[in-house]
Amino acid sequence: MTDVIIVGAGVMGCAAFYFLSKEGVRVELIEQTAIAHGASGVSAAMLEIFGYRHRFNQIDSLRQLAEKSINIHLYLHAKLKEETGIDVEYCEVPCIIPAFYSHEETQLKNAYERFNKEGFPIEWHGPDRLRGFERRINDDVLGGIVYQQAQLNAKIFSEALLRAGEKAGGKYSKGKVIGLQIKKNQVYGVKTETGKTIKANKVIITMGPWSTNVSDWIKQDLPIYPVRGQILEIEVKDPQLKGSIYWNDKYLVKKANGTTLAGATEEHDSGFQNTITNLGKNEIINAVKTIAPSLKQSKILKHRVGLRPCSVDGLPVIGETSRAKGTYVLSGHFRSGILLSTGSAEIIKNMVIGKKQEEFTEKFSPDRFL
Repeated sequence: MTDVIIVGAGVMGCAAFYFLSKEGVRVELIEQTAIAHGASGVSAAMLEIFGYRHRFNQIDSLRQLAEKSINIHLYLHAKLKEETGIDVEYCEVPCIIPAFYSHEETQLKNAYERFNKEGFPIEWHGPDRLRGFERRINDDVLGGIVYQQAQLNAKIFSEALLRAGEKAGGKYSKGKVIGLQIKKNQVYGVKTETGKTIKANKVIITMGPWSTNVSDWIKQDLPIYPVRGQILEIEVKDPQLKGSIYWNDKYLVKKANGTTLAGATEEHDSGFQNTITNLGKNEIINAVKTIAPSLKQSKILKHRVGLRPCSVDGLPVIGETSRAKGTYVLSGHFRSGILLSTGSAEIIKNMVIGKKQEEFTEKFSPDRFL
């Protein structure tokens, strides 16, 4: 009999599968389409805290989770290559957060002072130095913060996690889960579309924004909703970007495989419409015009889209539900799914095997919505 069933092979499901398999747990990962088929497969996968400082700084538990996750990422990419031979395209590149307006300059200088005092390895570059460092940046830049940013290929990372989990004894299968088997407030398996019941004492839900469907299965509200994000892959002729530029929740990212991504939209009213739009494309192009005007006519090679899972309070949902014991939820990571996948999956692994948790994880419990 399987000990744990994981439903959904996005980055969260693959990461939980990996950590549990390495622990010797008998685990099966079930996916109805393909590995990293949703938002995990189109993510720019920037692994850093500073660019999302407005989120991580305001909530201590979120920042602690981010720091935990980064510390795992620092060694996991090499470990996965050793175990599977798969290169997840991990690299560290310079990232610029520029100021194009006086109020932005003031805010960034304040942030620089605060983070610099905390020992965060960042630099302040004035306009001349910044233009000399990144030739593509808008000539009207007033200055900006520069720091090192890690990144990887999200789809390949998810695949590597799954393959390493399989090598450690985990099972991956295709199928559509349509419900849970629950008796006396205790889960004992899942029901599939074919009518089959797969038994397990514990089930982890990693269905991205579709995790909200589990509300009906467990009779407990899981207010997670989809936020559409659109990204453009653009052609950049020499000179290439030095690394990443992040401004006003938009970015230009030079990836290790040579591609350049421009993104991303944040559409909270999209529903489950996983489609590209001209409105989204134009929003990104307008941001590119401000960040790096010389790229505004760049050829669009691909237009990507994914639905990010976001909870109503903006925090991840990590933990066991009280209405269906043995049912765990791992979702709601919004724009930081790839970054937070490692720490979140380790937390779920520890919960499943009964290991003591860090205190900050209580903030992410699905029971907070009761």
